[in-house]
Amino acid sequence: MENGKRKKEINGHFLSQIISPDVLSILTALITIIFIVLESYYLKKMKTMMKFNLDTIRVARSDFSDSNKLGEGGFGTVYQVR
Repeated sequence: MENGKRKKEINGHFLSQIISPDVLSILTALITIIFIVLESYYLKKMKTMMKFNLDTIRVARSDFSDSNKLGEGGFGTVYQVR
């Protein structure tokens, strides 16, 4: 019994024995900084993406004619541009 109880105590405090609270705080801060940098990068990239209104897309797709239909994709019908 004593061995089983000792094993549970070691497992319960295993992480806190290996990683000090200071190291854990630094890792948390670094992960937070990485997410903030990545988020700002992708938000900036999204602003530079081309945007089209529905009328422009209708002209390019010949008003979504079946003759331009290539097939069905995971997000809907796929058309070729003419």
